Formats: sequence, structure tokens, C-alpha cells
Amino acid sequence: MRVALLVIALVVVAPRARAQALVQLRTSHGDPISALAVYAEREIVLSGDTAGNVIAWNLATGAKGPTLARHDARVLGIVPLARTDRALIHLVNDEAVHQLVLWDWGDRRRVFTHSAVGAILSVAVSENGRFVSYSVRADPSVRFLDLSGGDRRTLVRATQ
Repeated sequence: MRVALLVIALVVVAPRARAQALVQLRTSHGDPISALAVYAEREIVLSGDTAGNVIAWNLATGAKGPTLARHDARVLGIVPLARTDRALIHLVNDEAVHQLVLWDWGDRRRVFTHSAVGAILSVAVSENGRFVSYSVRADPSVRFLDLSGGDRRTLVRATQ
């Protein structure tokens, strides 16, 4: 009796659901994808894998674009910078060194690399895309990078 009710419920409810368009990226990543970033206004998706590759994709068609970056580290995160062709990529290498790499994917060039002291726990970018803040496991403080030049600043430090 329960099976029959379930089937009837699905038949009645299913026609009300709206179909959503689905674009499936048939990736050429050789390793698992570990990070994604969507640039909705430009219809671009960036995907990063555990081998350190970052690839651009056309969101509307699913077509593969260029491989933007090849790193000797795992991609842990990709943070798009609004209204720019830049992305901040969070990496960790085999020696557990965490890095933040700023890429200009429009020009396909690395702008700068920042190596953190300790494991990065969280990353956030300011709305205007100029500053990034991050925290590390080994130190109870918030660190800021000025993305225009890569300068590091410590904003908040815990006191005892």
C-alpha cells in the first residue's frame, strides 16, 4: 500500500516542478576536481583539481577554454574577484605550505603568490576585490593582503 501511495504522489507532484537547464562539463581533468568558481556575468566557470590545474569553461555551452594555471600543489579553493578577470587560488603543496595565488585569467598570467605561515582555514575577498582576508590555524589573527600589490597586513590579533 505504501508503494502505491508513493507512486501516486510522485505523479501528482512531478508535473508541477519546473525543469531547469543543465550544463554538464565533460572535464579533461586527469585528477579529481577540488574547487569551482562561477563568474555568472561572464558565463565562465573555473575548475581546479588536486594536481594543481585550473581550467576555464564556457558556462552557456560547456565548452572547455584554456588551462589557466598549472601548479605543483593541490587546488583547495578558487575565489572569483567581482567585475574583473582575476581569481584568487588557494593551494597546498606536499610539504603542507599554503599559498594564495592571484591569477589574471583574461591575460593568463600570475599576478603574485603569497605563502602563508600555517594552514589557511578561511579566505574572504572584499566586495571591491582589492583586499583578501584569511586566517591560519597556528595564529589567532586575521591577515589582510592588498591585492593591488600583495602587501600583507595583520588586522586583528588575539591578546591574553
